[in-house]
Amino acid sequence: MDFASVTGGFVERERLSFLHKFVEHAAPMITRSQITALVLEVDNNLFMTQCGFFKRKLDFVADTWEGQPIYGKTAEQDAYTPVIDLWFHQCVWDERTSLGDFFASIPSPLLATIDTADVDPDGLSTSDLELIFARLQHLHTLHLRAPDHGSLLALTPHTNHQHTTLLETGIVPSLRHLRLVNLHLCAIPDNRKGRPVCMHEVVEMVALRAGTGLPLQSLHIDGVHWEGTDQAAVDAFFVRLQEIVPDVKVIIYTRTPQQLVLSVPGNNITIACGT
Repeated sequence: MDFASVTGGFVERERLSFLHKFVEHAAPMITRSQITALVLEVDNNLFMTQCGFFKRKLDFVADTWEGQPIYGKTAEQDAYTPVIDLWFHQCVWDERTSLGDFFASIPSPLLATIDTADVDPDGLSTSDLELIFARLQHLHTLHLRAPDHGSLLALTPHTNHQHTTLLETGIVPSLRHLRLVNLHLCAIPDNRKGRPVCMHEVVEMVALRAGTGLPLQSLHIDGVHWEGTDQAAVDAFFVRLQEIVPDVKVIIYTRTPQQLVLSVPGNNITIACGT
């Protein structure tokens, strides 16, 4: 569903009532559809926002739905099909009508049964992610595309000097399976360029979740690009992840695959090198 919802490039607040009215009108259909997946993308360069609500395909066969991607490599391999696929074009969120206002306008029935999400955080701040994650209390599988420091921070319990405390928003208490897609990693925060995540930020996030009773069962990194790191740092990074998360799988994209990650011990980490 395409939604031209702007005047002068900014979203009219009245447009946010659409989902409530649609849910009131189509409540029986939505209930029958059993919505279980959410796709969210905000592209500030193209002034576009997508918010899609998906259901499982009846003919898709899987041992478990936990960890399943919403999109397959081809449309025929998709595990889910859209129920409501909402697009805002020529869309600029600001203080008059913010992303937070949009998230707050999403009716609870559309989110109550969501257990899987595919999120592109490029146009989302940490606070934006915390707002939407706070409403996904049953989310067990999260796919983050090209994640940055802010998106990992939204999944990280906050700490202070005395004790560790859980952030009321953004923690995603049921999260067990995290997929980081197209992850750019660096070793030193001061040397990062653009949107890379530092290796210690990934380790800190999974360690703090485990330490506060919110451990991940699996962490799959699909596509790693390295900046300013070396073999020793890479080995230490993967070994530490293995110590915290039972199931770690990684696909590495590098021009020199033979030089990377060939000395990591253990058999529960899968590493495939490509270009």
